[in-house]
Amino acid sequence: EEWGFFQAINHGVELQLIQNLKSVTRQFFELPFEVKQKWAMKPGGFQGYGRFNTSDEAVFDWVDILVYYTYPECMRDDTFWPTEPSGFRHACM
Repeated sequence: EEWGFFQAINHGVELQLIQNLKSVTRQFFELPFEVKQKWAMKPGGFQGYGRFNTSDEAVFDWVDILVYYTYPECMRDDTFWPTEPSGFRHACM
């Protein structure tokens, strides 16, 4: 009741752009943890890189996330936009 999903079709976004965005995103998450930490969320913040354990069990279930605003521009904080891998920012804008 509080969360949902949807799929946008016939949106006109070129396939090459989508594939490039997926590629640089995958490359970002493949970076070593120490490198991704350059863009870590600040305590109580919402933008940036974060890593969380989502399990209550003894076995950890880690989830890596990267949250950043694109629009409205007044909400965008460029300090949380990764500069690695090369081309990441360009692919997202």
